[in-house]
Amino acid sequence: MHVCIYPIYIRSYHWILLILSVETGNLIVFDSMRNPKSAIQHILDPLNRVWKKL
Repeated sequence: MHVCIYPIYIRSYHWILLILSVETGNLIVFDSMRNPKSAIQHILDPLNRVWKKL
């Protein structure tokens, strides 16, 4: 069984879907505006800090 977490960040017409695989530690990012990673780094940094603690 594959366990995934699907947090969604929505701001006006822009959305970001994060798919986090608990088993593998992989993170897949879908961004409706196709921004570079640096544009969503403020979301990824806290996730990385929490993930390291788990």
